[in-house]
Amino acid sequence: AAGERIQAAWLRLEDDKRNKLVQFLNADGVKITPGFLLYHAPSFLDNAKKNEGNFPLEMIFEVLLQVYEAAAKEYAKSDQKVITVMVEALAEFAKNCKHTD
Repeated sequence: AAGERIQAAWLRLEDDKRNKLVQFLNADGVKITPGFLLYHAPSFLDNAKKNEGNFPLEMIFEVLLQVYEAAAKEYAKSDQKVITVMVEALAEFAKNCKHTD
């Protein structure tokens, strides 16, 4: 049931956004660099899923893409193969979010 809702939310994402997110997720820091490691991303996903009434599943993918795009811009001139981005505050926000306006 939860997997089906997440899949449906993924499919509602615009094609270009979904493709961009897939590119970031596939960047492994070896073949595709830089790779971004979103530290605490599993907590963000779990908290957002548990708070679905206030944090719509579609927003999970939108927010992840925004984080990846901001990191790519910030580290555009970096020669690091893997860059760790701390998203613990984002995980807490997803947990306590009352509405996403």
